[in-house]
Amino acid sequence: MPKSRKKTSGRKTRGSDELRELRSKVDRLDKTLAGVKDSLADTQTEFDKSLAMLEDLPGGVCLVDAKGRITFANNALADMLGTTADKAVNRRFVDLVSPDDLPHVKKELGAAGGRLPPRIEFTLNRRKGPDLAVQVVSTPLYGRKKVFFGSLALVTNVSERRAFVRKLQSLAGLNTTILLHAPLGIITVDHAGFVTSENEAMRTTFCGGKTWIGFNAYEIPTLHSAGVDEALREAFRGESVSLTSVRFRSFGDEEARIVDLELVPVQEADKKTELVVLFFEDRTEASKADEMRQMLAAIIENTSDAVISVDLDGKFRAWNPAAELMYGYTAEEILGQPVDMLMRDRAPDWVTIRDKLIQGEIIYRPNALRHRKDGTPITVSIVLAPIRDESGEIIGTSGIHRDVSEHARWEETLEAKNLELEEVNRKLRMLDEMKETFMTTISHELRSPLVSARGYVDLLRGGEMGQLTEDAKSGLDVAHKNIDHLIKLINDLLTLSSLTAKDDDTLVRNKFIISEMAEITAAQTRVNKPRKRIEIKFDIPDDLPRGFGNEKLYERVFTAILSNAEKFSEPAAFIKVAARQRDDGWIEVVVSDRGAGIPKEHQDRIFERFYQIDASRAREFGGAGLGLALAKTVVDIHGGEISVESKVGEGTTISFTIPAE
Repeated sequence: MPKSRKKTSGRKTRGSDELRELRSKVDRLDKTLAGVKDSLADTQTEFDKSLAMLEDLPGGVCLVDAKGRITFANNALADMLGTTADKAVNRRFVDLVSPDDLPHVKKELGAAGGRLPPRIEFTLNRRKGPDLAVQVVSTPLYGRKKVFFGSLALVTNVSERRAFVRKLQSLAGLNTTILLHAPLGIITVDHAGFVTSENEAMRTTFCGGKTWIGFNAYEIPTLHSAGVDEALREAFRGESVSLTSVRFRSFGDEEARIVDLELVPVQEADKKTELVVLFFEDRTEASKADEMRQMLAAIIENTSDAVISVDLDGKFRAWNPAAELMYGYTAEEILGQPVDMLMRDRAPDWVTIRDKLIQGEIIYRPNALRHRKDGTPITVSIVLAPIRDESGEIIGTSGIHRDVSEHARWEETLEAKNLELEEVNRKLRMLDEMKETFMTTISHELRSPLVSARGYVDLLRGGEMGQLTEDAKSGLDVAHKNIDHLIKLINDLLTLSSLTAKDDDTLVRNKFIISEMAEITAAQTRVNKPRKRIEIKFDIPDDLPRGFGNEKLYERVFTAILSNAEKFSEPAAFIKVAARQRDDGWIEVVVSDRGAGIPKEHQDRIFERFYQIDASRAREFGGAGLGLALAKTVVDIHGGEISVESKVGEGTTISFTIPAE
């Protein structure tokens, strides 16, 4: 019996130990499960926080499981799809792709083993609205032991950038049709700084016919001097750069060009700039035109003339400061107003003016009546010209207005004075005619009795009326001389009177030998003054052409000039008479003496009638001051010239011309 009890006790002990160990494992398992529950709760909390953060992101975000289904989509992605976030969940990722891009996307998914590739672009399959291009950047998600369970995808709208890049790539060459034929100069520079392509406009206009392809853009002096190298560095950092009014001098340019440059970076999907496109626009002529417009604007602003433009409806469109001063209206008051503000009751004239301008006419109104703001009338000179737009169509008129009110008043005064002057001239002509008539009448009345008196004197001197004493003979000689002098004076007066009533068409002309005429008149001069023993020398070539004019009148010219030369020369002096034919065909006669000379202040007047330099010397030498006046009248009526050169104490030279045969 005892032995049997002993065995039962041993079994009970072993069972208790196993039970305790089992309970201990259960307790440890409970603790582990509690830890897992806490960990799962924390994980869920963090996951919820992450989802909340993803929900608030501005870009599209979605979670895609290993089977390619969307398990989460934020509102931004739902907006891109044109739906709600709830409806986007449980859709297959490929359902987001447009039918056109679906083959491409499936190929990319297949290459990635069914997972989302790291980066992919496609057009969304939207329910409504325009096409939307997106870029999807995905990150794989792994569990324990690196088991893949899905992807986190960031979806970005790249529609604008994709279109921009494609356009730039086309312009950059990488489609050459646009590149080669663009009117702008275009080059492309790679990330290493080398010029990879250029178009024809760049080569011919900006490179002087040479090429930049293969050169490092940073080392080209022309680009460096224009500051393009610094702009290139900025463009390769992803920024578009604009440079305006750059002074650009290339091969063969004598003057620098004015150029606008645009540097546009071309980026790949990773936003790395691989290429920069440079657009060169030659604005040299445009810049000159801008300068000219600025200069013209400055001139218009600062001119003293009013510059006004009016459209075809007759309303003011431009009004410079001078117009404000002239008319009293500010630009704010006048612009947009009708022209009748200045024209008042003459406004209907505008219709006629407009019709002429439409025909392209330029209109000049020398004395137009306009009105100032205060109603004061003003006389203005106006030049109106049509304004054309770029197509050549007339769109209005520009007018330059100048205030000529004071000028108009002076013109009125001048016109009145001219009328007065005409009346005075009329009276002077009447007096001159009366004088000529008087002189002619008196001359005839005096000449007849003088001729008769000289005849009786000649009879007495010849003894026809009895013998005379010596004193009587001497007295008759003096009387004869004075009668001859008076007759000569009267003849000169009569000749002058007859010549003033003639012109060269009424002259009787004939041919005469100038040397013979000069010698005959010189001999007569010596006969008249035998005691002075004046020697007259001649320098007249034998082949000199004959003169062609009124011979008797030219004899009077020679006589008058030689008599004057003899009169004012010292005894035993000599006078020189020279003649030559000028290049213009006229014969020029020059008479020179070494007499007293004529003061300069009298030289312009010696050809006037009755002019005497010194009245006391006139009484000593005789003469009435008609000889040189007659000479000038004869030369003038033949269309010739007569002049004097003289120095006091050295002598006088008188030159005159005779028509040649």
